[in-house]
Amino acid sequence: MKDAIYIPAYSDGLMSMFYSMDDDEIAKKYQPDFKQKKSVRIYNKKYDTYFYNPYMLISAGTQYQKTNFREKLDIGDECKIFVDSGGYQLAMGTVNAEKFTDEVALKWSEANGNIFPILDRPAFSKLYDYNFSLTSSLNSAKYYQENRSRSDADVLNVLQGQNKEDMENWYKEISKYKFNGWGFGGSKGNMALVGLSILILLNNGEFDREDCKYLHIFGVSSNEIMVYL
Repeated sequence: MKDAIYIPAYSDGLMSMFYSMDDDEIAKKYQPDFKQKKSVRIYNKKYDTYFYNPYMLISAGTQYQKTNFREKLDIGDECKIFVDSGGYQLAMGTVNAEKFTDEVALKWSEANGNIFPILDRPAFSKLYDYNFSLTSSLNSAKYYQENRSRSDADVLNVLQGQNKEDMENWYKEISKYKFNGWGFGGSKGNMALVGLSILILLNNGEFDREDCKYLHIFGVSSNEIMVYL
């Protein structure tokens, strides 16, 4: 784990556009004044695009009802898909928790992604408390560890917490489940929390593990935060 990777996040609106329109229709609607109209499918090198990026981030929480995802969007085999688990949608109450379960999230992530975290329940949610968040995330980590079936996919554990005490307790409980890296969520752009999460993982030797391939900070999109990281 040494290189920074920029993974473009594909919003629900962008995904809907790719599902419903071909390149000619996209160019006509969104590039009417462009002298040179190119494809915006930057995830497949066979297209004539403005640039190429073989990574994409999508959310299982909003896309899990879609099937044959790669085929429908003509995503190249070389493109690595990071599937956000959908924990944020659960925390915000925008997805049905009875329908979107650990089983559903894992199956969809394995069918469509290359890298994905467990289905953590963010600690900042106003729908439940810290204990529910931690217990549910522990159950998810256990489920993913026992039921993952793809050896070529990388699964990330997730660290949460809005303060040092909660974060250290979370790590103590969930670190017994070993995956291929870590994610940290709930910072909302607070670099103190991001820095604290990295220090906790660093001081506990997580980055020294051979199996630790990735560190992903959820919700990071600004140039300023990326410079800090």
